[in-house]
Amino acid sequence: DIIDGIIARRNGEVSPVGKLLDPIADVGLHLPLLFALNQLDRVPWWVFLVIMLREFMVTNKRLILAVLDKGDVQGAKFVGKIKTWGYGVCICLEITRLGLEAPDSPIALYLPNEISWFVFIAITTMSLISWWVYGWNFKRKIKPLL
Repeated sequence: DIIDGIIARRNGEVSPVGKLLDPIADVGLHLPLLFALNQLDRVPWWVFLVIMLREFMVTNKRLILAVLDKGDVQGAKFVGKIKTWGYGVCICLEITRLGLEAPDSPIALYLPNEISWFVFIAITTMSLISWWVYGWNFKRKIKPLL
């Protein structure tokens, strides 16, 4: 994901379709994994709910702006990229914990639950901040279009 973005920017091949589909692809990867971890009681329901609502709302705002602004798609903001990275860290941490805490694991290692809670609170906070940033930009950009 990072490499294709770097290549596209370096070659001047950034397109509105790419700006729209790249975050949707990220959501398509992260939400099912977070849902699965939620079902295994590894990710709290409130974390999954906030992340899911944020992703659907921001994606809808991007689509609305793309239609109203004749294809000008709002690209990912820095806070959104950090948020996506945080999702990846959370998912990797919990999958690692699942493997290492299994009874038949060759490496008996226990990662403290506090680490996960810190990561959950951090990604939920990043999601809320990112949601607010996109909402503020949406409000600012949509006024002249209406």
